[in-house]
Amino acid sequence: MKKRKYKYYIADYKKFEENILKTFLIIFIFVLIFIDFKFSIEKNTRKIITEEYIVQNGDTLWQIAKSVDNIDPRKKIEEIKKDNNLKKSNLEVGQVLKIKKLLN
Repeated sequence: MKKRKYKYYIADYKKFEENILKTFLIIFIFVLIFIDFKFSIEKNTRKIITEEYIVQNGDTLWQIAKSVDNIDPRKKIEEIKKDNNLKKSNLEVGQVLKIKKLLN
């Protein structure tokens, strides 16, 4: 049997290099997942407060929804109608509406 001159062969180094690359790739993927998870948590942990709004003469749901958040007023109108059990968009002067707001 032939005695090894060196402790390791080139094939051993190639396997080692492949394993190192796989390990770095796995670590990189975990870091990306963690960063995405962190941002999604920060995005979802903004506080939501509920305010009462008293309807004034000439107010419409569109105007109210547009003044509350920087989202599509149509979505906000549906949310206001749902939160206040409104079937139609008709408002009465003095009516109290519960409106949810996001705090930044």
